[in-house]
Amino acid sequence: MIKKIINLLYRISGYTKKEISSRNNILRIFDDCYNYRDSIKNNYNIKIDNEIITIPWYTYPAIEYLLSIDLTEMDVFEYGCGNSTEFWSKVARKVISVEDNEEWYNKLISKSIKNSQIELRKEKDSYVSSVKNIDADICVIDGSYRLSCSKVIQDREYIMVILDNSDWHTAAREIL
Repeated sequence: MIKKIINLLYRISGYTKKEISSRNNILRIFDDCYNYRDSIKNNYNIKIDNEIITIPWYTYPAIEYLLSIDLTEMDVFEYGCGNSTEFWSKVARKVISVEDNEEWYNKLISKSIKNSQIELRKEKDSYVSSVKNIDADICVIDGSYRLSCSKVIQDREYIMVILDNSDWHTAAREIL
């Protein structure tokens, strides 16, 4: 795993492999390239164009890629809500989220996130099928039942589908 990280940082950072080789240097390079420590210290908030944005727990290159696209006219549907809901509400036209954990749902609802609609669906079938009557440009699968959610959306057309932690959810990834 460390070799993969070193090779990745070598390709994207401009540092030599020798400079990257120690753990402290890896953290420093992540900090240089992606402001890693500040985002953790600031509760996953980053400053972009003088606005504080909460970032999802995606990889920093994925966030960088998403921020390079004009998403202001796009609607997002997401399975699972959290930091990603706050992020999407700032960069997209609207975000519709479904959550199956009541405690987490209440936490997010209390934040009154603009441009968002968050629904509580505790039962698996209701949660998984909640996307059926929703038109969205982007679908994010970052909650429970990822395999079932992937099966439901596999025949729908989206501009983009994000399966968070796709390396852990190989069966869901293969469907998509």
